[in-house]
Amino acid sequence: MNDALRQFSSASSFDEEWPANANALADQLAGAEGPLGVLYVAERLSPHIAGMLSVLRQRTGVADWVAAAGYGVITSGAEHFGETGAAALVLDLPTDGYRLFCGDSSAGAKLVANHADWITEATMPLVITHVDPRDPDAMMAVEGLADATGGFLIGGLTATSSDAPHQSGDGHSSDGAHSTGSAHGTGNHCISGAALSPLAIEVATALSQGCTPLGKAHTVTRAQDNVLLELDGRPALDVRKLARNSPVTCSGSAASSSPPCR
Repeated sequence: MNDALRQFSSASSFDEEWPANANALADQLAGAEGPLGVLYVAERLSPHIAGMLSVLRQRTGVADWVAAAGYGVITSGAEHFGETGAAALVLDLPTDGYRLFCGDSSAGAKLVANHADWITEATMPLVITHVDPRDPDAMMAVEGLADATGGFLIGGLTATSSDAPHQSGDGHSSDGAHSTGSAHGTGNHCISGAALSPLAIEVATALSQGCTPLGKAHTVTRAQDNVLLELDGRPALDVRKLARNSPVTCSGSAASSSPPCR
């Protein structure tokens, strides 16, 4: 493997209509080499992920894709929220450098069952993971995937109201060499993504953001977009102060020992 010779091609588009958006991405990815693509779209485009993937497969020749939707997308040096944005990346990997998966809480076990030798050789794959948090089996699916593969999971929870906020596959049958052999392609699945072998690509990861459960479970009684205003009928910040049992400020000062409030 000579990583210095491998290039990843990226694209972004902010066209309001999904066909124009997908074609703009395909125009920018013309000539891109690699068997695997990654697509992220903002919430407005979430209902059209399948259509956009169809356009990208046809126009770029890249068959295997993983895709997910959220509140916004990140492009080179910028974050875009409240826009009809999409960002795509084509990974120039060896064809044996990855495996796709999607399904329910058993997706991890099925991935290992169908690709046991590959998982063993990869030792600790990097697993791009997308999960629908509305699915009651979401936590079990993540834990099962991590336990079964022994992989390092990156990715996150989708944040969108569409029926299928994430997808993984080649758009055809479930018996491809890179699939789990079940629950592959489009549809409403709990978890999906791609496992990458460290023998095929070296990846440096960094933590950009995260969250930790704090106190008991609460009911969101008022919110504006993705900003919590009330929990259990009380101001959200007041509830958080009680949970921390210490003064909290939104500046993340040393006195509060807490991150900025959002």
